[in-house]
Amino acid sequence: MRLTLLAAFGSLMFAGCGGQFSLYAPDPVAPAGQEAAMVVRLQRADLFNVPMAVKETCVRFQVGGVEQAAYTDKEGFAAVALRAPIRPGNYPLRVAVQAKEGEEITRLGRFYVWARERTAVAVDMDSLPTLGSVQASGARSSLVRLATRANIVYLSQKPVSEHDLARRRLEQCGYPDGPIVPWENHRWEMVTRNGIRMPQIHWEGKMISQLPLLRERFPGLNAGVSTNPQAAAAFHEAKLRPVVVGGAYVPGNYHIRCNTWADLPAVGL
Repeated sequence: MRLTLLAAFGSLMFAGCGGQFSLYAPDPVAPAGQEAAMVVRLQRADLFNVPMAVKETCVRFQVGGVEQAAYTDKEGFAAVALRAPIRPGNYPLRVAVQAKEGEEITRLGRFYVWARERTAVAVDMDSLPTLGSVQASGARSSLVRLATRANIVYLSQKPVSEHDLARRRLEQCGYPDGPIVPWENHRWEMVTRNGIRMPQIHWEGKMISQLPLLRERFPGLNAGVSTNPQAAAAFHEAKLRPVVVGGAYVPGNYHIRCNTWADLPAVGL
């Protein structure tokens, strides 16, 4: 299914099961008063617990008093264009499915509505210190302080099935709220040689993400923070200012370095 709208950062944040059903729904985010594409997927476990697409099933989306609906396709995907409220904020979002067997599956999430020009910072969630680690307190303090004047979007290589757990861990650590956006370390691709498709290795690695599109929709998104060299390169390519925490080797001089997460305010974050 192809969409011309930004697919809600593709964040697939809140997922869950209703009996044998699984409903995966993204964290939509949009500039105030504009639209965000909302893409969900409905699956059901078969006899061997293998997830199978549930097609031709109505999915309802509700933000405030406005409700929209769409039917799943043969892959189990359904999509609508959600209209963002005119005031920035986090709005309750309800996604509901009435299965043909009569079971109702409901998921609650958030619709992130940002002021288009407000400062925003991308944070590599997989780089964040975990609860109880030495740097956790400093990271929490720095990001909480940052969130008072900037929106925060989290990037993660974790599979969609783990995003709900990742959200809970962010909350347990005291990190500020923000949408979770998937990205991946692209090290191989399928190419055709002599009519045969085979994997080709990219040893340098490259982070694939929606950062360029996010930058276009939110000009205030101007910096990215990570401990990972590939993440720093992706930030730079998307015209964000890369901030590298720790001692990982990053070639070039396009990035800003700070020793610990607690040092972020000293570099302007």
